[in-house]
Amino acid sequence: HELRYLFKVIHSSVDLAVLCSSVFRKKISDITPNQMTRLKTLFINQLLQAIDGKTILMDSHYVTKVDGKGYVPIIPQNYEAIFIYHIVLEADPETILQRRKIDFQPENQRNLDSISIKEEIQAEHSVAQKLASKTNTGFAVIRNDDISLASADILKIMERYKYEN
Repeated sequence: HELRYLFKVIHSSVDLAVLCSSVFRKKISDITPNQMTRLKTLFINQLLQAIDGKTILMDSHYVTKVDGKGYVPIIPQNYEAIFIYHIVLEADPETILQRRKIDFQPENQRNLDSISIKEEIQAEHSVAQKLASKTNTGFAVIRNDDISLASADILKIMERYKYEN
């Protein structure tokens, strides 16, 4: 029997922005709390349909900023148990800022200042650690300064989650 990885990569902040635009014809920052709840549910339902026996490697960022509410978790509480490991990719705020300027897309709506990025990093760490603790799942912080080293660290974690074909 050959062992191989069966996984699907999902970039949730982009997927949420695109879904929000198609469903509500608005930016995430312009929707109501009820619409945000509906959006998260639609997103997770699409995610569950995409799983199809695969391990999900989701780039969630764990939080999104909502006007008047600050940073709120992306993953609805009733879906927290579908994840088996939480990884936060970490770089310093200046590195993230430079990457975002290069990758800038209007629909992405990501923070473009160092102070907001630092707050976002702290919120992501907090939410990811709380989720891991609450669901008794793994948690790791991986430096994302060098893509090759970060990828190797992620693959070490994924080694535990191979599926037999």
